[in-house]
Amino acid sequence: MLMFVARVWEWTRGRPIEAKRKGLFWIFSGLAVFLLISALHHAEKGGPTSPDLRGGIDQIGVTAMPDKPSTAAILLVFHVRNVGTPSIVDNYKLTVTLPGWASPIQGIGLFIPKILKTPTEPGVPPPVSGPPFVCGKDALYLKTAEQPLAYGSQERGYLWFELPGVSFASLKNPAGAQFHITFDDVLGKTYAADFSWPSVPIPLGYIPGILAPNGQSPEDVCK
Repeated sequence: MLMFVARVWEWTRGRPIEAKRKGLFWIFSGLAVFLLISALHHAEKGGPTSPDLRGGIDQIGVTAMPDKPSTAAILLVFHVRNVGTPSIVDNYKLTVTLPGWASPIQGIGLFIPKILKTPTEPGVPPPVSGPPFVCGKDALYLKTAEQPLAYGSQERGYLWFELPGVSFASLKNPAGAQFHITFDDVLGKTYAADFSWPSVPIPLGYIPGILAPNGQSPEDVCK
């Protein structure tokens, strides 16, 4: 900008139309100052300077642990949005508070294999039991840790947690249970989302961003 003003000043010193050139100099100088002030104002207002994440629980399913059928596990469909600078998202943690329990339960995060078949017990309704299987490539921790979440973008996927000391039978009717999940951005800032299990859960049907079976086998969907 200063170089532009200097060049214009040199040009105004030419001959033989000095007065006209000096008049144009002041016009150009005023325009340059206006553009400089506008640029500084825009920079001051600017865009985001750090990540700003928002998360939410879309769906919760109760499953039994494959190797410990009497122990309960929670399968979440969770989404994360970013309205700040690009950031990975990780360190997902779950805390569950059950009605009548003296203290909350800290979930243990579990790896989701290529195909996770979610075992349940007879008589457990679909809104509680969750999907029959999920694909490992739909794991949210993979989607948000391998590729930074861009400004204005969202990812949705599964998170799976064991609930130590909680039996599968005790969650057949989880009405009133409180779910608290936290997650971190690349700077280590922690965010949180909460969900209270309703007395009458409602199936959500298809959820965008999640692979749907559509009558296909797990091997075909998760290949």
